[in-house]
Amino acid sequence: MSSSDHPAVLVVGAGPAGLITALALNKNGVPTRIIERRESFHGGIRGTFIQPRSIELLASLGVLDEVLKISVPPYTIGVHGAGKEILSEMKWAEEADESPGTPYRCGFNVNQSVFERVLREQLEKQSIAVETDVDLVGIERSASVARACLLVDGIQREEEFDYIVAADGAKELTFEWRRSSMLDGYFWLVLNIAWKVALVHKGLAYPSLLDTYEVERVPVIAEMLAMTSNLHKLAFASSSSVSALGEHNADVSAGQKVDHMFRPKTGLQLGVNCRWSPIVLDRRDTGAGQATLVQNPYGRDSDVLRAGDRAPDAPGLLEQPGGREARLFTVTAGCTQHAVLVFSGAAPAEDVKAAIVGLDRYRRGGIASVVVIAPQGSVMPACAGAQVFIDGAGHAYGGYQIDPRSLVFVVVRPDGIIGAFATGLEQMHKYFSAILL
Repeated sequence: MSSSDHPAVLVVGAGPAGLITALALNKNGVPTRIIERRESFHGGIRGTFIQPRSIELLASLGVLDEVLKISVPPYTIGVHGAGKEILSEMKWAEEADESPGTPYRCGFNVNQSVFERVLREQLEKQSIAVETDVDLVGIERSASVARACLLVDGIQREEEFDYIVAADGAKELTFEWRRSSMLDGYFWLVLNIAWKVALVHKGLAYPSLLDTYEVERVPVIAEMLAMTSNLHKLAFASSSSVSALGEHNADVSAGQKVDHMFRPKTGLQLGVNCRWSPIVLDRRDTGAGQATLVQNPYGRDSDVLRAGDRAPDAPGLLEQPGGREARLFTVTAGCTQHAVLVFSGAAPAEDVKAAIVGLDRYRRGGIASVVVIAPQGSVMPACAGAQVFIDGAGHAYGGYQIDPRSLVFVVVRPDGIIGAFATGLEQMHKYFSAILL
């Protein structure tokens, strides 16, 4: 718990990861301070591409419209001959398969310095300014606070915070901070730590909830490093070894020629998951068995949607009453609460209302919103304590693989991950009891 005389969180580094961390924490009601060791912000182009999964999360944070204003479509790469004639052209990035659950099939390019400026402007609208020329030169952790030694105008001073989030590009000192949290440019990881810090800060969860960040993060980053290393080797390998490297790439079909410039669809990050997490719960009989325990961080092993996977979108929802059309991503946006999706199926209205009453403690406590989704073609009256929608296009039941005859609960976490599939209130309470006091 943060005391009133210091911000709860110090974010170190004002690159994209640090800025988005500050935005997410502030949206969650966590007092945040962000510092940058440089005197001025860098210019030029770095890491220009934003993947579809990150686009979804920027939309949920409410900043996508401003980012789109500075974006450009993916570049086309031309292969030129000796006479500068174009021998062939290829896309810079792959596209995801067309699906109602994927609103952004391809990413876009942005100039990172301009992207950072847009994010700083969004922070300034929330009365948070990046403090430049402030360097973190040491840290000491006590039982209750982190004491940071800051170098400001050549003078060292000690200040206290509940948590320090390191987003400074993995400087040497950063790795020595046992209680800091490393961010790796994956916006999902930023939102992953933000909602957990928020619950702990508000006294709603045990500090041990923060330990699940590393549990969920490490396999994803290990897979990412392996994938980028393979792409690097592929780009510089001899022609005789290219095919051998390609055999290990799950996105290359059997017999397909492996291109040095090939970029796998797994890089779109839409399959990134944490199915192995101790705080996700899956109680459906899917026939997947022990496969749920296997760490496949990019979701290559199964088409079955599981707890720990990215929550898909579902357009064509019809709000009740009135019939206003909406999409699920808009309904669950905000990055500040869980959303409990109650797929009512063929359950009697009385059972649905009883389920809403059973979930009301989480709604009143600001932990979760409750959203009832009735099957396509059905009728569902308005229910106190919940938003009610008809699945007008069938994409919600189809995308979440829900039997329209069954009453099923799906929890979508604030970071857009499916926290639970449950078939009863007892299982719902079990999920929330694992993360709440």
